[in-house]
Amino acid sequence: MGRLATRRASEELPEAGELLAVEALDRSGVLVTSEGALVRYLRVAPKNPLVMSDSERAQVSDAFGQLVARAPAGQSLQFYVEAAPVKLDAVLEQSRCEADRGLAPLERSGDPELGDRAGVLRRLLGALEQSLEVHSDEQAAVEIGYYVVVPFVPDQGLRVDWRSLLPGRRRRLPSAPLSRALESHRRVVRESLRLTDSIRADLEALDLSTRLLSGPEVADLLWRRFNPTSSDRTPERRPTGGESRLEVLGELDAAQDARAAAQAARSLRELVAGSAHTADGQRQLRIDRDLEQTIYVASPPDATYFGWLLEAMEVSRPFTLSVHVHALDRLRERARHKARHRRLFGVNRGAELRGRAADYEMLAQEEEAAELLKELTGAERAAVYELSIYQSIRERGPDPDPVQLAEAVEQASRQLTAASDARVNSGQLRQPELWQSSLPLGRDVARLTRRYVTRHVGDSLPLVGTRCGSPTGIPFAFTEPGRTVELLNPFDVAHDNGTMLVNAKGGGGKTFAVNVILARCLAHGMRGYVLDRAGHYAFLCSLIPGARHLTIGGSQDDHAVNPWDIPDLGRPPAEKVTYLVGLHALLVGDHRSGDDSYGLDALERNLLEVAIRAVYARAGRGGLEPRESLLRDELRARAEQEAAAGATEVASTLRTLSERLASFCGEGSYAYLLDRATTVPADAPLVAFDTRKVPREIAPAVLFVLAEHVSQQIEQQAGERLYDRQAGAFAGRSILVIDEAWKLVERRA
Repeated sequence: MGRLATRRASEELPEAGELLAVEALDRSGVLVTSEGALVRYLRVAPKNPLVMSDSERAQVSDAFGQLVARAPAGQSLQFYVEAAPVKLDAVLEQSRCEADRGLAPLERSGDPELGDRAGVLRRLLGALEQSLEVHSDEQAAVEIGYYVVVPFVPDQGLRVDWRSLLPGRRRRLPSAPLSRALESHRRVVRESLRLTDSIRADLEALDLSTRLLSGPEVADLLWRRFNPTSSDRTPERRPTGGESRLEVLGELDAAQDARAAAQAARSLRELVAGSAHTADGQRQLRIDRDLEQTIYVASPPDATYFGWLLEAMEVSRPFTLSVHVHALDRLRERARHKARHRRLFGVNRGAELRGRAADYEMLAQEEEAAELLKELTGAERAAVYELSIYQSIRERGPDPDPVQLAEAVEQASRQLTAASDARVNSGQLRQPELWQSSLPLGRDVARLTRRYVTRHVGDSLPLVGTRCGSPTGIPFAFTEPGRTVELLNPFDVAHDNGTMLVNAKGGGGKTFAVNVILARCLAHGMRGYVLDRAGHYAFLCSLIPGARHLTIGGSQDDHAVNPWDIPDLGRPPAEKVTYLVGLHALLVGDHRSGDDSYGLDALERNLLEVAIRAVYARAGRGGLEPRESLLRDELRARAEQEAAAGATEVASTLRTLSERLASFCGEGSYAYLLDRATTVPADAPLVAFDTRKVPREIAPAVLFVLAEHVSQQIEQQAGERLYDRQAGAFAGRSILVIDEAWKLVERRA
């Protein structure tokens, strides 16, 4: 008997391109594998289980279970998570471009004050960049992408692979002919698209934004995996880096001879995967100049909960996480489990009839089989799936440390085991096939699967993360856990609205965080307005030329907002009249204790509206500025007219309204608030209204006035922005900050 062959510590394996089992890639994003499967790719936004209630987690888990049920028997789905070092230079370059669009008009204006303002804002932008650069390495920041890979193997019936039932034989990958008639091919493409669309619809029903990847984007995704060192250091070498490199991405809707198709496949593999691929010991692979090790979950978890795979994403290295879900025939699985339950029941009852105590483990198995059978036959129509989980962890080159990689792998294994009590295998002597199973191709080469019921499959999908920002925008924070760079763009279509809530306990840093966000928005060309109750934004205002910190409510202060301001006195908008009526309901209306609100009756409301329109008409004729004093005079004059006409009730109401306004006019106690011309500069980049001195009894009305003033300014700026084609994403937009907003909503009044 001869000696056993031994493998050297670092033996040359086939080039990575030979492991790329791809035959074609369409410009529309349809990929054809060597087994004849048509693969489409969806990029998906994740759910954050850390901010969800128990009921919300259960609902999403159930919805994920229904999503995988879209896959017919014999088909599979792959859920792929890719975490790579964040390309901070690209993030900062995009930020600089947006800032240039907002600040360039100030620099070109020729006004020294505007030039100084632009210089200060650029220094704020520099502080932002420096902060990100300092903390990026400390955080080991990563960029995480979530993908659903939808392979479709045509004509997969309920056939049994008898060879896979033999001991020691591995199940073959589902396959289909690579050559078929054009009409048959078009039918298969339609079926693949129909399956992808159904999965996409389920994801969007969960409020998860999705995007179907194009052919160039799929090529980039594969290139990043096969060339990790180049992807990190020279991303411009990606396939989409030059138009000439996309010629191999042809169409899959035309007849083509076998020789041309084979040549196109070779060109595609050379384009995407040309890096070296070697085995470095028994547990690690060297891909490009990086080291990788792939581990897998080798036993079913004792229990699952939604988001348990989030623990696997806390590893402090770049990684990929692949979950393959193989759909089985539901009726066949139900019959198999029914037979198993009948067998266990018979064995246990037979032992009891013979007077022997039934084995404890056999009784537990019978109970488990009964529960599973009940679930499979229930109204929820649960099913059984085969599921495999692979995680590939990478140590970056060009001189990777295998010891550091081993420590990171050990950390990931411990976290997975702690989260689920599942056994994790390090993949010794199996790295090539494990690595192939972790590729985003929908090919589970190793097929190291375990059986899961629908509810456990829903818990085990890795579409979870801690991202809380926008898809694009201003970089402003790192997440922990998660280590991702978060971007802020309140105007992105991914958000239902532009409202952001900053919440923390007292002293938790809410105001500091908002100051930082506000500074970064200003540095990108936005304008800011603040309703402040404690003077927390005075320092930021002092940094920026032209910014104003205005104290409202002090009798010695020079700042005021006239609620009557409109552009055209001759044509007051109906919305403005309605606003003034509502404002006076707060100022002089009766308090209704039943619903904790202020209001006017129908007669008072009508009389006020007529008087308000008369004030605007008088101001327009005489060149006056409309204000509270004119309204008081108008009410008194109308009261005298109605009294002379004999309408005593109307005259009494008018006199009452005019007297109630006395304290807000002329020398009244609150005249300095509402009976003066507006002194707030319209071109200030930041205006902070400090309302600490506003008396409590009129605080709602004052805040109402300030909110209306800010709304008018924002609408005007938005109108001007429509005609500026160079505005970019942020220039000409505004942000409103309400500090201590809880105080405004503690009472309905």
